[in-house]
Amino acid sequence: MPRDVGGRGLIFLILLNVTGMWASLFPVIFVGMTRLWPLGQAPGVIYLMAGLVAVLGAAANFVAMLVSHMSFGFGVSNSSQGETPFIWIIPLFQILFGAGSIVVGCSTRFAELVSQWVN
Repeated sequence: MPRDVGGRGLIFLILLNVTGMWASLFPVIFVGMTRLWPLGQAPGVIYLMAGLVAVLGAAANFVAMLVSHMSFGFGVSNSSQGETPFIWIIPLFQILFGAGSIVVGCSTRFAELVSQWVN
């Protein structure tokens, strides 16, 4: 870690890392949450907040993937690695589960449909 990153910058980077990890694991966590708290009986705010963190983490993962494929030079900017379609598919998959969790947290009817589909 560079020495010029202050305390707030370090906390921000740690939070980006945690939200990115949450988004990566969220599809499995979402299914586990539906088993632990049945969707019709769980407080919706849990699913709402978990979905929001997953969507933010997916955005952080997407930016990290883009930056990891960049090369920085003086007047020259070209990618040294070939991008695959997964650079778009992975964040979209994470956002899909995050948005589903947000909708489950807001709509009891959708929560019942997801509960029938998962169980």
